[in-house]
Amino acid sequence: MPDDIYYDEPVEQVAAVDEAAPNDGAASFWQRIIAVQRKLKAPKNSWNAFGKYAYRNCEDILEGLKPLLEKYDLLMTMSDEVIFLEGRFYIKATVTVYDVLSGQKHSVSAFAREPENRKGSDQSQVTGSCSSYARMYALSALWLIDDNKDPDEPQEQKAKEPPAQGPFVAQHASCGTSYQ
Repeated sequence: MPDDIYYDEPVEQVAAVDEAAPNDGAASFWQRIIAVQRKLKAPKNSWNAFGKYAYRNCEDILEGLKPLLEKYDLLMTMSDEVIFLEGRFYIKATVTVYDVLSGQKHSVSAFAREPENRKGSDQSQVTGSCSSYARMYALSALWLIDDNKDPDEPQEQKAKEPPAQGPFVAQHASCGTSYQ
């Protein structure tokens, strides 16, 4: 944020943006960004069956953002730039939010590195997934979407405890033979 932004305003004034008509001109650009950050809900609607964890992707974030951007007279764009650095390709994703009323804007960028190779994907798929990943992190930074855990980290699963008493029966996975 620019150095000339201070938060000396009373909390009631910032909170009043939620109750007042959002586009009446009384709320500043930064107050409306704060209102969107506070109201945005971006649940983890996607599931990784291999890693057995829920995650959010770029589309999940955008679904929650669109009505809020409209309500608060904000416009958002996303762009990508391919950067070659120290022998590797990176995607630099930039998310910019514009104030429709004043023309002010604010941008946030995030980088993701393309893997050297990825089984089962052609080059355009590798670049596309890298772009989506960088965009998701730029969106998360701009709109303060915070996971206390990395979204790519598998969820902890409770260890299964054996029954307190026997008899115990196990079944061989490949042939199906049962053992007691």
